[in-house]
Amino acid sequence: MANGNRLSDAAMDRTIEALKVCADKIARRNVTCMRHVATEACRVADNADEFIARVKRETGLNLDIISAKEEARLAVMGCQSLIAPGNRHALVFDIGGGSTELIWVRVHPGNRSEISGWMSIPWGVVNLSESYGVVGKSVPREQYAQMIAIVEKHLKEFEAAHRVSEVIRRKQTQFLGTSGTVTTLASLHLELPRYAREKVDGAG
Repeated sequence: MANGNRLSDAAMDRTIEALKVCADKIARRNVTCMRHVATEACRVADNADEFIARVKRETGLNLDIISAKEEARLAVMGCQSLIAPGNRHALVFDIGGGSTELIWVRVHPGNRSEISGWMSIPWGVVNLSESYGVVGKSVPREQYAQMIAIVEKHLKEFEAAHRVSEVIRRKQTQFLGTSGTVTTLASLHLELPRYAREKVDGAG
């Protein structure tokens, strides 16, 4: 996306190969009720229609390009059952490749959740790193500070609109991270101690 606001051929090739694996699993499990969605990259790419048509042609999957608001709603639906009893609010965050969704959720009696506010930050791990970093190299301190500043600007806007920090200070607020970036970080957190133990055992 960094070059000319288009999905590159290489990126589309990689995605379609991954979607072929998904399509095969769907077929083998005889799934009949499903929905497939595309998010930020396809929302802004000039050649999104070309990509969607190619996905249909090569994998048989129909992709719907959903709005940022719908993406936020689905993120909450996917993890609302994880809100622990007693919490009155939840901050759901979905750090994607091309955007980051923040959703401020109010929890009503009976664990019924309501979206009080949301924001789609137009920065994710891919477009942020492509814009400010160099593949295979550490990010210079100055550029890293710029990356923080550009995201912080949006976070301050979200705070100004919803006064999240005031509620968090009163406790009863749960943070819920969802989707690829968060689950990858969680898997690293779980895996690193085991790896360290194996290294120690191997050395002993």
